[in-house]
Amino acid sequence: MLALTNNASLLLLFTSFLLIFLGCFMDDIPIMILLAPIAGAILTPAGIHPLHLAGVFVYVCLVGLVTPPVGSVLFAAAAVAGTQVNRVLKETLMLFIPAFITMFIVVFIPEISLFFPRLLRLI
Repeated sequence: MLALTNNASLLLLFTSFLLIFLGCFMDDIPIMILLAPIAGAILTPAGIHPLHLAGVFVYVCLVGLVTPPVGSVLFAAAAVAGTQVNRVLKETLMLFIPAFITMFIVVFIPEISLFFPRLLRLI
């Protein structure tokens, strides 16, 4: 990843796309357990705050849980609603656009995810 760019925001964006891709096929907890130490070791020295990285990880993994082809959350929502998965997917497709816009905002503006820790004087 470091061979592609030295820009911290772009590195975090590449990581986010990798997490969304993996979220299509895996659950979020194994992804975080496997990739968070590696991403932290690469991205923290590049200039990304660890709390910002953790917030992006959680948000992007949760978006990845909804994305097809597996979309395990879609199956759970369909079971709770008592309907078919394709109907749930059809209704949630329009929500992907705001989810990705929010992802880009959080990745490129770290002050958003660091606002409350700074307000509470945790960092």
